[in-house]
Amino acid sequence: VQNSTVDAVLAGGGANVLFGSASANSGQFQNLNAAQIATGQFTLNWEDNSGGGDQDFNDLGLTVETTTEDAPLGSALQGGQNRELIDVTETNSAVTSTQKVIATMEVFGDSAFNNIAGLYRIADESGTIIDSVTGQTFNPGDQGYAQAALRQSVGQFSEDDTGTTITLDGDALYAPYLLADGSTDNIYFAFLGANSDGADHVRLLGDNTFGFEDLRGGGDSSFDDLVVKMNLTIA
Repeated sequence: VQNSTVDAVLAGGGANVLFGSASANSGQFQNLNAAQIATGQFTLNWEDNSGGGDQDFNDLGLTVETTTEDAPLGSALQGGQNRELIDVTETNSAVTSTQKVIATMEVFGDSAFNNIAGLYRIADESGTIIDSVTGQTFNPGDQGYAQAALRQSVGQFSEDDTGTTITLDGDALYAPYLLADGSTDNIYFAFLGANSDGADHVRLLGDNTFGFEDLRGGGDSSFDDLVVKMNLTIA
């Protein structure tokens, strides 16, 4: 996906998408050179120009290795479904409602803004919020969603907060948000419908690792303005 994100494409945004299969690409040009280099190890080298480009296959290179390691706590919805969520539900993580989960933060940033990220509790994978005070239900795109999300916030952290811990309730789902330059007027969510500019501002970078883009409209799509990795353990 060039100069965009998977979420933006799925939401109907225009972007050039290249596939590993030539038959799926415009003009049926091959844009991926894949090779096995060892047992369970592969290289994926991309040519990023439509029409085959210069066929140097050095525009993006990945080395991929299979593993038998279990996915870490909280990441059950991330890998296959590409969801930017923290899942400590009893169904996917075997964490009961009487247990607590400790999230330890690693935070990095590359922005002129003083950005603040946080987590808020949601009722389902689509981002529904049930206000703990009023019982009112909010969906991404509803008026008042941002305010309800902040009322459900369980912790906030900035670039200086590596090592900070927050406590999560067990058997729950959480989603990240960003206060660009610390302002509630510029709050961005993992759900595009909840963002006032309709742009994608949160990207899944790895297990329990989220990259944020802090400029309105998607900025330069670097998703490195604030990067948060969460290490989860059952208390």
